Amino acid sequence: MKKPSRSKYKIFISYPRGFYNFDAAKIQEDAEKCGARAFLDSLIPFGKDFEKEILDNIMDCDALWVMITPPIADMRILEPALASMDRPYIKLETGVAWCRGICIIPLLNGVSQKEFAGDERIPLVIRAKRAVDWANKEEYQQLLHSVREKVRAARNNHRHTKRIAINPAIHIVYKYRGKRTAASIAEISEDGQGCFINTDEKLAVRGILKSSLRAKIMHNHARVIGGRKLKGLGVEVC
Repeated sequence: MKKPSRSKYKIFISYPRGFYNFDAAKIQEDAEKCGARAFLDSLIPFGKDFEKEILDNIMDCDALWVMITPPIADMRILEPALASMDRPYIKLETGVAWCRGICIIPLLNGVSQKEFAGDERIPLVIRAKRAVDWANKEEYQQLLHSVREKVRAARNNHRHTKRIAINPAIHIVYKYRGKRTAASIAEISEDGQGCFINTDEKLAVRGILKSSLRAKIMHNHARVIGGRKLKGLGVEVC
């Protein structure tokens, strides 16, 4: 059975831990049902550098969803439940996302639109965004629909990464079905997940990529790279 290609669209879910763990897990589940990858800090394995894992994942995501919550005074809760803006990591994660210029979406959980707009404790970079009320089924379904569209675009190779020409090209020789095949890597993507292989033996290279590297052929045409028109294959690693 062929394994489905992994979605390149990734969402970082920023939330106050403790009382809201279940809500964050439900949001993660909904995002993954839409085909996206979703990260929660609760997924970080024991023994890992927590801050490094947070930074690595926020630098690798395409969107940040920030859960906005009110303070809860309930002594029966073992861990005090604070307002989301009282948690320093949420501000840190939002700051990194803002510097990267990625999409930031506030998710209101127990906070009204009016309360959200008027709460000066919430950084302006968050309050300036259109918020989604998680309890409003219509708004939340619209958000999930947008996730499906972004996942579909990512799978159709609408890449959000720069291409880097390799000069001189990296020459490679493969042996496939008893035949030696020459090719060269003329271009790679900045995220390291794609490349353009210049070759006249397209069928042989296709077979090698699919059998050995589990790579996906994205297009089969000529490209102008470094002022030269080259024939070959656009490749994405699955």
